[in-house]
Amino acid sequence: MPVGFDFICENKECKVYKTRISLAGQWPLVEISELLKLERIRKQPDLVKGLESRIKEGRKYACASMPNLEKLEYKGTRVQMYCPIDKMIWDEDFEGLHYMDRLPEERKCRKCNGDLLTSDQAKNIGLNCPFCSEKMQAYTWFTNDFSK
Repeated sequence: MPVGFDFICENKECKVYKTRISLAGQWPLVEISELLKLERIRKQPDLVKGLESRIKEGRKYACASMPNLEKLEYKGTRVQMYCPIDKMIWDEDFEGLHYMDRLPEERKCRKCNGDLLTSDQAKNIGLNCPFCSEKMQAYTWFTNDFSK
């Protein structure tokens, strides 16, 4: 089940009080070209423009909306990972990996080469606010789509 977490700074003295960092867990990917064929997508010009710009940037996939009402074929999984050293979020696409499959063990930051945290690891370890360094509160959000 796709899941994610919002980490919220609850330090009233912090300049980013009540601001959130959102990390999605493994999320299924579909081909952008397949999304652009859907009537509900074509009815939204701004969305079409955004998806077409992703193709121009070299992206092949987009995150699937859940539930997968059109039963689009999943082509891989996207994971957001957090670098606690650089305080950055990285998106990684794993083609051919289903969102319920296990991720590769080694995940390194492209900037500092430090270990990246998945959303589950970040929830278990906790994230510190990048501004005040206090531990942020984690809140879970999820979907109910169990399809494979």
